[in-house]
Amino acid sequence: MAKKWVVAQLTPEIYACFKDQVLREAVEIIEFSKNLEHYRKEVSIIMYKAILFSPDGDWVTDCKGITKEEVWDKVADLGSRWYFYPIPAIIRDLGGCTLSSQRICEVYTEYDSSFSWMKGKSIKTISRVLEANPVQC
Repeated sequence: MAKKWVVAQLTPEIYACFKDQVLREAVEIIEFSKNLEHYRKEVSIIMYKAILFSPDGDWVTDCKGITKEEVWDKVADLGSRWYFYPIPAIIRDLGGCTLSSQRICEVYTEYDSSFSWMKGKSIKTISRVLEANPVQC
């Protein structure tokens, strides 16, 4: 109610000036949002993070990075987490919670290629397979 009363008290000249200024600012905001959307499409940064599986199918995420190599370097320095989650892989970091429907981008196979089947599979599928067939690490 208060806004209508204030506008009603303005003279038509002042109201016209105010209206033009608001319209100009609205146009600037619209142009800015169009430019921002264009920028987001051109410069889309894909982030990655490690997903670590335990032999019984449980999983956690850790070690975010811009490149896969950066994530693998961080995974190499996990310390005692290797004991509980010895099966590392990489997924895309979508910026929020990790969904079990996300797919594995890359699996660490330098020392053991027996987990290469995981690439391209969903987290849920891998977790179910490991739960049904626990791995002896």
